[in-house]
Amino acid sequence: MPKDSPTSVHSTLRAAAPETPARVCLTDLAIRLYGQPMGRTDLTESQWRTLAPLLPSNPRRGHAYTDHRRVLNGILWRLKTGATWRDIPERYGPWQTCHDRFVRWSRDATWARILTALQVQQDAQGHIDWEGAVADSTHIRAHRSATGARKAPAKQEKRA
Repeated sequence: MPKDSPTSVHSTLRAAAPETPARVCLTDLAIRLYGQPMGRTDLTESQWRTLAPLLPSNPRRGHAYTDHRRVLNGILWRLKTGATWRDIPERYGPWQTCHDRFVRWSRDATWARILTALQVQQDAQGHIDWEGAVADSTHIRAHRSATGARKAPAKQEKRA
């Protein structure tokens, strides 16, 4: 085997490299915890710990809610991808459950309460800069065709 062949270089590097500790793959961890891989839009553990206390408890009447986390991940997947409700992957449960929960929480202002509570928490920790978070129309110039202006110059009228 020639001295600079790829095989000899790789074997030399492998022999010289120290043993690296095993890494934990998030997908493997999610499969161990939930029995399924974690999607890109799924909530992380820290996000879930922040959101869980803000979610409504089971209703007094009717059946208990299914797992909030699974349904929330389904709602987030749908909002992120822009797909139809029927296209939500099965790992998030029935699409009807995700749609029903989204609509119900929209009507009873649950989403608004969650947003307000998260804003209060983050503001108390100093993570929100209210001065830089405002944009109004005086700072954003619209294109002339967006303001209702004519696309072609007006024709001159003949005067008598």
